[in-house]
Amino acid sequence: MTKDIETNIEDTSVAGVEHDTLTATRETLEDYTLRFAPRSYRRWSTAVVGVSALGGIAYLADFAIGANVGIAYGTTNALWGIGIFAVVIFATGF
Repeated sequence: MTKDIETNIEDTSVAGVEHDTLTATRETLEDYTLRFAPRSYRRWSTAVVGVSALGGIAYLADFAIGANVGIAYGTTNALWGIGIFAVVIFATGF
């Protein structure tokens, strides 16, 4: 079915049809969330990739620290400490 669509698109080359429209009609190349997004939104800068990587690193570090506390002091004590600290963070956030 996909090959039929691709051959039909290639056979009906209409002058003035934008490249994005042809790309959108090909099922294998289509990303429906980005169909109407400008091209500038589809390109990631170095800063965006870096911030995303730092977020992942922070999550993994938090997970490792929590696991270490749980192993060192026991799960019950770790959960109480995490809960109390979460309340302190929430209270000071206002």
